[in-house]
Amino acid sequence: MMVRFFALVLAILATPALAQDWPASAGTIRVIVPYAPGGPLDLPARLLIDRLAAQTRGVFILEHRPGAGGAVGAQAVVQSASDGSTFLFASSSIAAAPALYPKLGFDPLQALIPISLVTEFPISVAVRTDSPIRDLGDLVAKAKAQPGKYTFGSGGVGTGNHLAGELLKRMAGIDLLHVPFRSVSLGITALYAGDLDMVFASVHETMDHMRDGRLRILGVGSPRRMTELPDVPAIGELVPGYLMSNWYALFAPRGVPDAILTRLESELPAVRSDPALAQRSSAAGITMLVTQPAELRARMETEIPRWKQLVPQLGLKTD
Repeated sequence: MMVRFFALVLAILATPALAQDWPASAGTIRVIVPYAPGGPLDLPARLLIDRLAAQTRGVFILEHRPGAGGAVGAQAVVQSASDGSTFLFASSSIAAAPALYPKLGFDPLQALIPISLVTEFPISVAVRTDSPIRDLGDLVAKAKAQPGKYTFGSGGVGTGNHLAGELLKRMAGIDLLHVPFRSVSLGITALYAGDLDMVFASVHETMDHMRDGRLRILGVGSPRRMTELPDVPAIGELVPGYLMSNWYALFAPRGVPDAILTRLESELPAVRSDPALAQRSSAAGITMLVTQPAELRARMETEIPRWKQLVPQLGLKTD
């Protein structure tokens, strides 16, 4: 009994020292991205960890763990040591994972600690510039006339891009055939090759292709037209109530000491206000939000039940 008492006292006394020494005490800090390299999470994740590394003098690396729409990488973080050495940089698909994967084995809100909503992009639907699909209304009309003929690509089953396409199918009353890829970039390559009719992707993944004259964006999932794309309609203009975005966020595994979390959260305001980071992210078409944990938790608490309701209605089965 006495041995347990002293062990507990030592653990309590050690925690503040660990926090003060973090990130050095954690060694190399892994930030797991649960998708293949070259995907849309890589750039905002890199911008974030480069800034954190500069502020804390820690060693941060990105580690890719693709599979099951992000569930494989998330599982790896949930099962990792809670010592501040491993974090998850996830997309909004983490909120849909419990509905899509009944055998997931963990509840994201119980097993992960929300740290920061980092950035967010509206979904876009895009076709080649030589596509016979002229606009969003034309897409809906053609898909209704020939159900199941037209294909759409995404970055994989269960990703936000996949869900965006399925949601449009349901709300517009059309039938499109989903073709999953390991990344959106592979889907865009297939689109150029003529193997797809359209792709669903975050707007920052399609905007440069549109500016180069290779893609035409038919619509975006924002509440209204984007300032950067004034001639591209919001999908909700044709399909009332349609809203869809991809957001990217930082999580820690449950059990990380509060003192480490407090240290990390204290670094976020400086990240958010850093002018050099703002310039780098703006040049890449990214707005770095870098919120407090409460905002990310609220987003998760809203979207997890939403997808639990919607996924059965969309007829999606992954297990």
